[in-house]
Amino acid sequence: MGDENIELVEMNEKGVAGYRYMLKKISPEQTRLSIQMLIKNNPFIRFGFSIAMKSRMLRRFKEFFVNLKSYLKNGTFREFTV
Repeated sequence: MGDENIELVEMNEKGVAGYRYMLKKISPEQTRLSIQMLIKNNPFIRFGFSIAMKSRMLRRFKEFFVNLKSYLKNGTFREFTV
């Protein structure tokens, strides 16, 4: 990816499911975050995921962003670099 973009992909050990995180610089003050859930292209795995995991994962994402919004509003975070 270019200087304006960052991409990170993490998968579970078996390579069945994971996430792709993409950050794109919009302006000096703004960055767009995209998150994709990755599921192996297997009908049995996809069916099992849709029944058992999808709603749980979406709920976790929602909780994460609610907490992030609260942290950002309250200023209870520290800036760090890697």
